[in-house]
Amino acid sequence: MYAKKERAPVIRLSGEWSADSAALVADQLTGLAKLTKGAVTLDLSAVDYMDSAGLSTVVAACARARSAGLAVSLCNVTPSVAQLIELCRLSAVFSRCETSAASLEA
Repeated sequence: MYAKKERAPVIRLSGEWSADSAALVADQLTGLAKLTKGAVTLDLSAVDYMDSAGLSTVVAACARARSAGLAVSLCNVTPSVAQLIELCRLSAVFSRCETSAASLEA
């Protein structure tokens, strides 16, 4: 007998992410932390632009979710967001996978 692996919720971010718009992901992660145990994946495939303030807000939201027991990973990170993560030296902060399907295998 084996345990069935539950599908982790995926939050798909899109558009431009700055300090103003990143509050949405904070609210969603906070809500998911109350409803979900385990993990959540942020799909960044449709993010056109993210500045350091937007990234900072996402980092803070992820930290709150982690403190509530929710593991957060990123997938489909666009090249521009990947470069921002590297420039801000935050690579170690995020667990990353190529696709949301791959996040289930991690």
